[in-house]
Amino acid sequence: MATIFNPDLWTAVPGFDFEDITYHRHIEQGTVRIAFDRPDCLNAFRPKTVDELFTALDHARQWSDVGCVLLTGNGPSKKGQWSFSSGGDQRIRGKDGYKYEGEGENVADVAVWVVCIS
Repeated sequence: MATIFNPDLWTAVPGFDFEDITYHRHIEQGTVRIAFDRPDCLNAFRPKTVDELFTALDHARQWSDVGCVLLTGNGPSKKGQWSFSSGGDQRIRGKDGYKYEGEGENVADVAVWVVCIS
């Protein structure tokens, strides 16, 4: 059986400490590997995942010698399941969709924070 991911051929891109994805560059080729890294929920994404993915893609496009971005999913889960991504993580989705950090806050919310800090 062929090795699915041979870490000897890839190096983690320095300066990117992601929680929901991994970001590697091939040591010999102009290829980067971005992988969803939430295997226990079948690599379901949340707003943080999307933010990290955007950051990695934006960084990768700045390398003039990168001609390929390999987008994949890490695994297996603790149950032995493999998945690229099952889509959005429905466990955190509200009735109005996904909320990003800070989204939906209003002046009253900020005022409460100021009172708490004072």
